[in-house]
Amino acid sequence: AEHALDAAPVTRRRGGALTIARAPARASAPHLCRLQAAQLRAGDRVLMREIDVCVQRDTRLHISGPNGAGKSTLLRAIERAVSLPREQLLVLPQELGEAACRALLERIRALGPGERGQLLALAARLGLAPSRLLDSQLPSPGEARKLCLAEGLSREVALVLLDEPENHLDLPALERLEQCLAEYQGALVLVTHDEALAQTLCDQRLEVSRDTT
Repeated sequence: AEHALDAAPVTRRRGGALTIARAPARASAPHLCRLQAAQLRAGDRVLMREIDVCVQRDTRLHISGPNGAGKSTLLRAIERAVSLPREQLLVLPQELGEAACRALLERIRALGPGERGQLLALAARLGLAPSRLLDSQLPSPGEARKLCLAEGLSREVALVLLDEPENHLDLPALERLEQCLAEYQGALVLVTHDEALAQTLCDQRLEVSRDTT
């Protein structure tokens, strides 16, 4: 029996259910973010005018629109206007540059064994191989986004800001993320072209167009 057991093939499967712990609400804060601006610019270009966006504790907002309309710029402006401590935000940008990826790896390597182990366990649930990740000099775009998500999932958060989470994520990881976001009771602002994902997770919609008049 021992010989048969030693000879049996073993397949390691990564992945598993995810949860987002909601940060305790502050009774004194009527909203998490209020962005009011006469215009929003990208360099010399005016992307949109008369912006007034309020994110409350239970907001589930889908920001939609064509490429180049300013959705990512608007999401970054919302992030800057948030009144919460930084550790209560889970932010997934559309792209992570090389410098940001290296900084992310360094932050995780600098954690204590307990915190690092918890974070890497979350990364494994997203389909990453923790040992391979720690040995790498630069994670791939997909690995970096999963690692960024795992870092956010390891904390209690009050607001989740996601910019096209479907980019660079494989289908199993995206499905696990969708399920945990559907169960999450905090605020969510989502930029996505995936209408099915938006309909599942959001009950409000903000359409951004290229017409700034």
